[in-house]
Amino acid sequence: MKMPVSQGGGGRRAQKARTRAAIVEAAHQLAAAGSMPRVEEAADAAGVSRATAYRYFPSQEALAVELAIRDVWRDLEAMLARLRTRDVARRLDALIEAMAATVGQNESHVRTVMRVFQDTALRGNLEADAPLRRARRTEWIEVALGPAPSLPSRASQQLRRSLALIVSPDAVIQLKDALGLTIEEAGATLKWSARAVLAAALAEADAEMGAEEKRGKQAR
Repeated sequence: MKMPVSQGGGGRRAQKARTRAAIVEAAHQLAAAGSMPRVEEAADAAGVSRATAYRYFPSQEALAVELAIRDVWRDLEAMLARLRTRDVARRLDALIEAMAATVGQNESHVRTVMRVFQDTALRGNLEADAPLRRARRTEWIEVALGPAPSLPSRASQQLRRSLALIVSPDAVIQLKDALGLTIEEAGATLKWSARAVLAAALAEADAEMGAEEKRGKQAR
């Protein structure tokens, strides 16, 4: 159940996402060789212009934070790969529980990442359709929804968009800061929210299928 990729702006955004990913992968390879690469070194290794690299990573801190992200979420992604239950609600529960726990264990990193992303956006260097960050949460959501039944396109799109707000390290921090929730309470709130939007999407799909069946009977 993958969301359709739109043409035009979506295609340009996908290309820019690949460019960003190439810079990050080149930086990881340089780091594996024994030293933290500078932004211009990562650009050269990725075969893109230094000006392009600096639009995505305007500071050395921005690149360093990005390189650390992979290790922070490694255990969560390994857990997702091991999930065997086909109950989508339970899969979402497991994802959100692991996400919230990871935020709790790496809160300083998560807050730094949030600040760096906002700093990058405020610099105004990125083009309108260039991704500010890699959409890891959408990858996690796709894995969690893997066994789900096929949904009509609108319900599928709305489900994924809503889950992107919920399966979010930012949301854990915001619930902690704004409402004084503990990490565990924030996780429980987000699990409840995920189950609610899943139920809404399934109900919408059932209603649409019922309407189609009714139209079909009327046509006969």
